[in-house]
Amino acid sequence: MQPARNRAYRVLRRRDHEGFDRVLGIDAEINKRLIQVEGSKDNAQKKQFKEEIESLIEERNSITSKYDGEENQLTLLERFEDAMEDVDQAIEDTLADFETIKDMPLDTEKDEEAVLYLTQRLSALRNKKQELKQEYYNASAAEGAGNVEGMARAAARMEEIASQALPRRRD
Repeated sequence: MQPARNRAYRVLRRRDHEGFDRVLGIDAEINKRLIQVEGSKDNAQKKQFKEEIESLIEERNSITSKYDGEENQLTLLERFEDAMEDVDQAIEDTLADFETIKDMPLDTEKDEEAVLYLTQRLSALRNKKQELKQEYYNASAAEGAGNVEGMARAAARMEEIASQALPRRRD
């Protein structure tokens, strides 16, 4: 996804949940139509799919255009909330991975490594979430007090936390 569209989607996700869900649905429909265009041998059908794609793109643009541009940046607190949602999603995904392997026997060293990796990843994600939460409170207090330096420190710390590498799987 392009950086400008990515930023618009993040702002949309924070400020217009229904619009965000609709845009995700539109993107899925566009992808489906693209596959249909590639798989179709009939030129008339290809033309129809392309027209549908153009219509879907127009609809998507009508929703996202309100959130394009530099004036539609996430506020500091919205950026924290967004980062915490990303971490929450990663935690959910990791827990789902645990769920898929919970009843499997650990027969090989690779099996044990997979469990160790997931355990380390989950721990790192929970630590990241806790650190983000603490900085969110610091940023909120700084914003409430009008402390620009405190807000800048919290923003820098958020970037540092968000960019921390998670444990990698050894293959």
